[in-house]
Amino acid sequence: MRVLLITDWNLLPGGAEVYIEKLREALLEAGDEVQLLTANVSPRARLLADHLAPASDRTLAKSMLQAYNPFAAATVRHAVRTFQPQVALVNMFALYLSPSAIFALGRLPYLLLVSDYKCICPLGHRLLPDQSVCHDPVGIACWKNRCLSVPHWLRDMLRYQRIGENVRRAAAIVSLSDSLAASLAEQGIPSQRVYAFSDVPAAQLQHQPAPAPLFVFVGRLDIEKGVDTLLRAFALCHAR
Repeated sequence: MRVLLITDWNLLPGGAEVYIEKLREALLEAGDEVQLLTANVSPRARLLADHLAPASDRTLAKSMLQAYNPFAAATVRHAVRTFQPQVALVNMFALYLSPSAIFALGRLPYLLLVSDYKCICPLGHRLLPDQSVCHDPVGIACWKNRCLSVPHWLRDMLRYQRIGENVRRAAAIVSLSDSLAASLAEQGIPSQRVYAFSDVPAAQLQHQPAPAPLFVFVGRLDIEKGVDTLLRAFALCHAR
């Protein structure tokens, strides 16, 4: 198949970017034709991408382009016209490409690969100011809960209407963790859980305590990663 991969590309790449690289390699090895379309802010993206959409990391320009990026939309239309993909696989798009890039796919079917909470939370981490988990849909609650300032809230309400349309138009939605799938389902978004480059646990797998418990955390030290929650849990276990 001819597959068009579409994703944002952060300036400092993380797990999502590595995943897309590996997915691209796997599809090519399987015999598919693959082209990558992404934003042009990262040197790594400029090295790998077949189609680069103009974007910006400057605060004002970034804020405006997140609502509507006409350059990304034009780049997508060009890729569809020249590559003629049979399907698109869309990952992140809210940071640089904007919903306009996904609308530019027209009638081309696309699979939405959800790897974070951005499509259901403007802040991307589903945490309220008191660090409790938010269960509200995007809307007035984002302002009432003091997650967003009034200007930010006003901009994002229209933006999230368009993001919601992008989600609903997807031919299929795939989530990369059970907790993410549960959060999407809570907001009325059904998704399929897939295991990324790993086997499904065997039916005979048994969970049991190890002689000496060992915990490993791999990830960046950002609020949504929950390292502070992990440390507090260790403290409670130790106290008991």
